[in-house]
Amino acid sequence: MRIQRPILLLTAITTGYLTMFAATFWVLMPVQQNLSSNFLPFAQITSLIALTHGVRVVVTWLWRWQAMPLLLPGAAIEALVLQLHFNLPPSDCLLMTAAFATNSFIAFELARVLGWNEYASPEKLANWRSLVLIGILASLINGVFLAQMQVGNGDPSLQFWLAANVLIGDTFGLILWLLMLRTLLRVVLRSGLLSLWN
Repeated sequence: MRIQRPILLLTAITTGYLTMFAATFWVLMPVQQNLSSNFLPFAQITSLIALTHGVRVVVTWLWRWQAMPLLLPGAAIEALVLQLHFNLPPSDCLLMTAAFATNSFIAFELARVLGWNEYASPEKLANWRSLVLIGILASLINGVFLAQMQVGNGDPSLQFWLAANVLIGDTFGLILWLLMLRTLLRVVLRSGLLSLWN
């Protein structure tokens, strides 16, 4: 039983992560490309609503350091799909995997070291604004990782636009994800579904 629970948790998180990635990459991005590819830099390669970032932040909020191995399979598959789609070198795949699996934990830990501990706890209510702020910090850390990739032949202006698009996409994706999660929690609480687990 002790072995089954971590496997079920890992499966659930990986499934959720990949579902959000599929929604972002194969649904939202094509719409974005059709609407804005003529005037928005990097519209072809970054999404302005990155739903996977919401998964990373919430999973890290709930499971702290354990979020990194829990996020790793989804992050690795996402990075592999991006590598194959954009014909990136294997080193970029490894870099993206590391970035996606660790950026939220690094952000939460930086905040904790500075006296701002926002990990989930039974003693306090969720602070959605704090989660968004930590998500923005995680996105900045993500940008530092991704800046190491050879996008735009190292042109600083292109690197800036890439980082800006990633920050915007991660932030909007996190906010949308938190709104969906909050709505789901309200529905569950009002419907009495939690009583089924007692």
